[in-house]
Amino acid sequence: MQRLNIAQKICAKAYSGAIILSLMAAAPFFDVICIQKVILSRFNMAVLKILNGRIVFDFDDAIYMKKDITHMLRAASCVIVSNNYLREFALKYNPKVYKMISPVKVEGGVRAQKGDEVRLGWIGLPETSAYLYPVLPVLGRLKNEFGNLKMEFMGCAKNGDFDLLGIRCTAWSLDAEKDYLGSLDIGIMPLFNDRWAQGKGGYKLLQYMAMGIPCVASPVGVNREIIKDGINGFLADDEKEWHERLSRLIKNPALRGRMGGEGRRMARELYSYE
Repeated sequence: MQRLNIAQKICAKAYSGAIILSLMAAAPFFDVICIQKVILSRFNMAVLKILNGRIVFDFDDAIYMKKDITHMLRAASCVIVSNNYLREFALKYNPKVYKMISPVKVEGGVRAQKGDEVRLGWIGLPETSAYLYPVLPVLGRLKNEFGNLKMEFMGCAKNGDFDLLGIRCTAWSLDAEKDYLGSLDIGIMPLFNDRWAQGKGGYKLLQYMAMGIPCVASPVGVNREIIKDGINGFLADDEKEWHERLSRLIKNPALRGRMGGEGRRMARELYSYE
């Protein structure tokens, strides 16, 4: 097993080295080199800058908390980030920093109401499903209070607490994502209020809005910018607020329709590819 792990590491480094060599060989023939979240070594970045100085470095999340990216920022012709928190950091090392929230595709018309059932959902990755834990007591209360509430999370890590609350967890896939989002009536985005969360781009909120789904989110980072409280969704800071906001949406289909429609309009006008 140890030999296998060593062989895998050698193969991974060889593959990575081959990609870097291919990039260096092709660099002089392109107008612009765009690097998205990949962190090159200082030596490779210096060589690349000599071969083609027109480099755009694009990153979201506070990746600098895990690995040094200052040499990437200094070498880039310009930097693209997803929120003001990241922009403030990047401006320390590069004067040309542009904020651009990741765009979404907006399609379809008014969402159809699906009877009495209300579906509440979340979409993400296994490593981000920890953000859900603080709101689980609230979701448990809501489950007991509203017999028509169904909860399904896509991409979350398997957890016994989810099973106890009757939350269905499904694996994420690009093919299934659209149908899943289209089935929801309410989308949530809880976050911890820490430096890493401050750097997040709020993409799942944009996904909800693009599908006409009202959102409830923690008032952290870019969430404050995307969610206009009481218009396209709600901001909720503690268990009491989470319970009150979600209860209102569960009980009131007209409110869900109004907020979802406003969210879709804002997504189309402010955050869409178009």
